[in-house]
Amino acid sequence: MRSALLARGRSQWALIWIAAVGIGLIGAGLFVTDPVNGYPVGTPLLPMQPTVVGRLHRLFSALVFFGLPGAGLTLARLFARNGERTWASYSKFSAIAFIALFVLTSLNFAQIGMFPNYAGLLQRITLLIGFTWMTFLSIHLLKSPSTSQAIGR
Repeated sequence: MRSALLARGRSQWALIWIAAVGIGLIGAGLFVTDPVNGYPVGTPLLPMQPTVVGRLHRLFSALVFFGLPGAGLTLARLFARNGERTWASYSKFSAIAFIALFVLTSLNFAQIGMFPNYAGLLQRITLLIGFTWMTFLSIHLLKSPSTSQAIGR
């Protein structure tokens, strides 16, 4: 990815955001989340005291939930600067949709939103948007002519 982005004019922040997502996924996978406000089903709606493990899960998850839209917005700017309008639009749209659904998910987990029973589903849709964008981004960068030129240097 570094080589492909270097060929486009470099975007150090995009690499930092993507690395943060990777670290966040590993960390969030190592630490189990706490049940919260009726999720999963059967958990009391009352606020529960977070555990250390649950706090670590949330800390690492924050890297994912801020890293994905951060990378999307950063790369949208890079793609726009390089005339890749479709990728600039797709990256920006994915980041904005991710942020909007993340806020909606957070509100519903807190029992403030209209769909608290669907907070887990909303969270998965949010992540699906981000991971789909990352997958297509990787394919795009691998297939683009600038990648092979950068790797050959």
